[in-house]
Amino acid sequence: PQGTSTSPLLANLVFVPTGLKIERYCERHGIRFRSFVDDLSFSAKVDFKAHVEKLLEQMIADGFRVNYKKTNYRYGSSEMVGIEVNDKGTRAPQRLYDKYSQLPMNSLSRAGTKLYIERVKSRL
Repeated sequence: PQGTSTSPLLANLVFVPTGLKIERYCERHGIRFRSFVDDLSFSAKVDFKAHVEKLLEQMIADGFRVNYKKTNYRYGSSEMVGIEVNDKGTRAPQRLYDKYSQLPMNSLSRAGTKLYIERVKSRL
């Protein structure tokens, strides 16, 4: 069922065989692959647009549907589930750093925002 607390775990388990194939392909071609529940992100230091079709074909061959409305190719940083993703790693979006700097020094909101920012760095 969608929306339950077990949904992300089950989605990840179902995707493991396909994810491993994609990961091996990406490693051979210098592409960094990350996944978070049902969002996938690919990045590289060089243009990898020629590989996009092959990656999508692998997902389709394994029975997954691609939402082409949510599929995009960008140069530079991208955003995935509210997290900035690029070839150097992940970071919280600038708006969270701005929010953090404006919160009262000893507030729970500030502490929670700082914790989230730190966790994002190692999340994907």
